[in-house]
Amino acid sequence: MPRAHTSVDVLRAYVGNMINRLVHRGPDDAGVHVTADIALGMRRLAIIDVAHGRQPMHSDDGSLVLVFNGEIYNHRRLRAELASREQELARIRRTLRP
Repeated sequence: MPRAHTSVDVLRAYVGNMINRLVHRGPDDAGVHVTADIALGMRRLAIIDVAHGRQPMHSDDGSLVLVFNGEIYNHRRLRAELASREQELARIRRTLRP
């Protein structure tokens, strides 16, 4: 187990070894995010959205990182709802342009 003040490279290797032991549970993808403050690792079994499920996920500005374990069962409805909101925002932006 790494100790406090362990280097990022050592933590990355440690987390990499941990997730490699889980390859039988998630053979389709692996991801690691390591900083001086936190280390996240994941394995993925791709069932839905095989091409777009990369993790860890990062916010647009990189300030937030998360690993998500689970399935969003109402994803089709949510996707449609978000798409309609985006269309509404686009209409508002066009209206506000000088």
